Amino acid sequence: MNKFKKLGLKPKRTVILYPVSYSAPLLPNEFWEKLAEEIKKKGYNVATNVVGNEKEIKGTIPLYTSIEEKFASAEIAGTVIGIRSGIFDVISYVYCKKIIIYTYALDELGRKEINCSIKYLPHRGKIKEIFVNNHSTKSILNKVLKILKK
Repeated sequence: MNKFKKLGLKPKRTVILYPVSYSAPLLPNEFWEKLAEEIKKKGYNVATNVVGNEKEIKGTIPLYTSIEEKFASAEIAGTVIGIRSGIFDVISYVYCKKIIIYTYALDELGRKEINCSIKYLPHRGKIKEIFVNNHSTKSILNKVLKILKK
């Protein structure tokens, strides 16, 4: 909680972004920058989980936490959005919204279509698969923002 206060992050009105995964294709930084911008317009603070030499998403607050702090940080924040990675196993029992983007294969032909699905876990609720396959980053962004309003 002290870390949140120092960084000016509001409890239950902060979204932590997890844009990095070492086991799934990543979405472009522009996607995350636009998402952060739109989330801030809705009155939330936006932080990026940062590990080691990683850089925060432009326009967000870098949040350096140990693995032990991730559980508490997610619960204090209230919402976590990210590419599917092991962090979602670590925080699986946290009482917060989790919007998980499962990316499969990015289109190598440059058509900007992404095979993915988005899963939403409302506060310890049942997993809901929202959206699947071949969509532009703009449509993924719009779907994530719609889920955030719930």
